[in-house]
Amino acid sequence: MTSVGGEAPEGRSQSGGALRDSTDAFLAALASSEPTPGGGSASALIGAIGAALVGMVGRLSARAAATRSGFAAPTHADTAPSLPEAPDARFPEGFPDAEVLRLIDAADAARRDLGAAMVADEASFLMVMDAYRLPRDQTSNARTARRAAIREACRAAAEPPLTTARIARAVLHLARDAARIGNPQVTSDAAVAAWAAFAALRASAITVRANTAGARDASFTAACEAELGALLDGASVLAEEVERAARRGSA
Repeated sequence: MTSVGGEAPEGRSQSGGALRDSTDAFLAALASSEPTPGGGSASALIGAIGAALVGMVGRLSARAAATRSGFAAPTHADTAPSLPEAPDARFPEGFPDAEVLRLIDAADAARRDLGAAMVADEASFLMVMDAYRLPRDQTSNARTARRAAIREACRAAAEPPLTTARIARAVLHLARDAARIGNPQVTSDAAVAAWAAFAALRASAITVRANTAGARDASFTAACEAELGALLDGASVLAEEVERAARRGSA
């Protein structure tokens, strides 16, 4: 990441140690033999990284605009106050980049929602595991109840990655906006955000399909496939568009 003016952005350099610790812990858990976290959580995390990059591009762009105009601007995602419905309520009249502030707000919301999807995915997969652990009794009623529990749990487990796919597609569009309106010095990060969102979208679709297969519900599967098809349609083209725009902006 290239910072505006070649300096480390405010609020970013102090968190390296804690960030490495938490990242290492998650990756160690992901690499373990434990059932969670797994692919669904990883997909949501990848999407959240894309959303965070969009927020970073927005903040650096807003800071550059504020510096030129003599205003204050948001810096760190965890210390900047939540943006009001009308950004002008927090920034003086005449602040040049209200659109950038709306971009930051949307990116932060996507990042939080993808974090929630990570948690939901892990919880839903544990329910699937619990269903598979039900006794394999030989009675007809017990077998029927176990099959029904597995199918219901798989159906529920398809929802978090489907949510991830929806948000990831939205992040793709936010990345396009970031490349269009962001400071040219950091639009390469918007392109990285776009491909992260694309990866999250494709990966979460895999998890959705794995769970619809276990649900054995034809109408539910058809509905999921229809939505996934719409979400995936043109996604790679959009990511390529963002990358081209970023190259033009940084040239």
